[in-house]
Amino acid sequence: MQNWKKRWFVLTSDTLFYFKSSEAMAEGSSPPLGVLKLADCLHVGQAANRPSAIEFITIDRVYYMQASQDVKRHTHNHQSCTYS
Repeated sequence: MQNWKKRWFVLTSDTLFYFKSSEAMAEGSSPPLGVLKLADCLHVGQAANRPSAIEFITIDRVYYMQASQDVKRHTHNHQSCTYS
């Protein structure tokens, strides 16, 4: 298992973009580190082995995302999250 890394996310109606820092996200000067097309997800939901995380399962990879303690997952569009 990999270590958790702090990332910043932007969610649109069909895509989740993630960035290395809030500055990179806000400035728009850096491309995102990754792009997750929600239509490509085979499953999105509560992670069974990580009670406080959400999992996004694609054909190529499984993403686990968990809001940091100072952020509420369900109330923010731009969030500080960790993933592995």
